Amino acid sequence: MSQQKSDLDGDRVFILFFRLTMGWTFLWAAIHHFGDEKFVLGFLSHVKIAIALMLLYWTAHMHFPYIENVNNYLIDYHIVYAGVLVYLMVKRAGHVFGLDGVVERLRLIEDHPALRPLVG
Repeated sequence: MSQQKSDLDGDRVFILFFRLTMGWTFLWAAIHHFGDEKFVLGFLSHVKIAIALMLLYWTAHMHFPYIENVNNYLIDYHIVYAGVLVYLMVKRAGHVFGLDGVVERLRLIEDHPALRPLVG
């Protein structure tokens, strides 16, 4: 029993760490281009999903089999970020120190189960 709780706490720590670090990564990237309307509007106007964006970044400067330079052979940080985002989705990270768990317990969501998919 205590081993299972320890594993669960370990998962929660990793989820919190990955949420904070990925949030900071995206926040820093956004701040870097703050005020540059041509870049932000032109680039982000066609973005649909964060994982696909990471895969697009991965191929953007690819000179197969190297990504950007000879230090990155097939894999670079964009693939790692995409993997972390998939992990966070599978683990339902919004329920770990996030708003999804709080919103899911609201009376509106409990009364209307069709809304439940909106909160993970």
